[in-house]
Amino acid sequence: MRLPRIFDGKRGRDIAFVAALGVAQAALMMVAAFATRVVFSALAQGDPFPASAVAALVAVPLCLAFVQAMARVLAETIGQSFAVDLRDTVFRAIAALPEAERSKRSLGGLSLRFVGDMAAARGWAGLGVTRLISGVIVLPIAAFTLWLLNPALALAGIAPIGMAMVLFVVIGRRLHRVHKNLRRRRAHVAIWAMERIDKAHELAAMGRLNRETGQLRKRGQRAAADAVTRIRTTSMLRMIPNASLGVGSAAVMMAALFLGLPTGETAAALAVLAILTIPLRQLVGVWDKHAAWKVARSKVEILIARADYRKIQPRTRIPLGVQLTHPEWEAPIEIAAGRAQTLPARVDWRGCLDALCGKTSEVRAGFEDGANPEVAVISPDPVILKGSLRRALTIGADKRPSDDALRDLIRGPAFDGFIQTDLDQRLAEAGKGLADTALLRIALIQAITRTPSIIVVEAAFWMDPAADALWEILRARSTSTVIAAPRHDTVLNYDNAA
Repeated sequence: MRLPRIFDGKRGRDIAFVAALGVAQAALMMVAAFATRVVFSALAQGDPFPASAVAALVAVPLCLAFVQAMARVLAETIGQSFAVDLRDTVFRAIAALPEAERSKRSLGGLSLRFVGDMAAARGWAGLGVTRLISGVIVLPIAAFTLWLLNPALALAGIAPIGMAMVLFVVIGRRLHRVHKNLRRRRAHVAIWAMERIDKAHELAAMGRLNRETGQLRKRGQRAAADAVTRIRTTSMLRMIPNASLGVGSAAVMMAALFLGLPTGETAAALAVLAILTIPLRQLVGVWDKHAAWKVARSKVEILIARADYRKIQPRTRIPLGVQLTHPEWEAPIEIAAGRAQTLPARVDWRGCLDALCGKTSEVRAGFEDGANPEVAVISPDPVILKGSLRRALTIGADKRPSDDALRDLIRGPAFDGFIQTDLDQRLAEAGKGLADTALLRIALIQAITRTPSIIVVEAAFWMDPAADALWEILRARSTSTVIAAPRHDTVLNYDNAA
């Protein structure tokens, strides 16, 4: 998988339209420049009132405002579209991270991929690329217009702007390092805070609140210092076009004075010079957004490079036979497709369950025909997203069962008192507030409604007071291959014997 391209699909057409709008802006500026020359020449020479030129000077700003508004809307559309595609790419990369790689990354660090990195991507694709294209078009056309008015005035006005652009590049090179430092500081704050948010109450009870908030303040102040450095750098860059406009205007007026040039040409040259600095001011923002995107892109590329996309390939839901092997075993454990079997306590059954779930283990799991099976896990830690009980029970199901069918599944002595039959009941994120017994039953119903190829039953299942009844429900309702941890009493007896 690769990063989405800014010019892909409809974005490419929209960017081409933005380029056309840039040409339109440049053409309008040329009209304004020549109209200005006509008006000032008429004023200086006492010619009749140039109605058409004045009308052009009135119409051009209105047209420019409309064109710029269209370009801004298109830019936002492009930026949002790119952010949507990038968000999809990042989420898939996170889902495909190997277990070992995922364990190294904090939730706070990964969440930045969806906040800071998305903002940088949206800014670069929307206001960065589009304004860069517009500037590349407007700058040479404005310079050519100035040359058409008077070559001498063009040289006088453009020379300071050229020197300003050199200075612009020298100072602007710092922005990448500034953004890199700023992003690192903000990431540290986010990671540090995310780690402690869930334990804030406990930390306060331990008397660590002042210490933790003090650390948060220090980290925040360092990030704030980098943010101020960024603003200082961009402010210095924004000074350059303004300063070059002042120096260039003075140079144009001095050249006109010494060469005895007409007032109309001088006024028009000053107007074009002012127009020439507009894209230069916008290029400050372009550079800033490119620096931010460059830092964000490097992080996303690392994430994509470390992802194992085989983990998110489509998986079969056909019940499969399983063969479990270990270097120290005399013979493998073989389980036929569609059978329900508990693992013996005397083998590395924890390693077996890890291997079936795709985790790192010395046990190797081989599947019939080399297929890639979908695996459901029954444990007190099911996947529950914030929403209704109905959603929690059927998450992952290709076809959601009817409400009557769901109620039929959660009725009976094994469920009474553990799960309500109100399917509209709202559940918190990750099922917070529910007992382990309720979570285990939700995981059981999820496994039944998903109809995966293999169902893995963790050891906590056997600690439930109604484990035998739940086991019978699973065997009766599911056609999947079921592989369970040893019964709890078997494990205890084996451990005592050892």
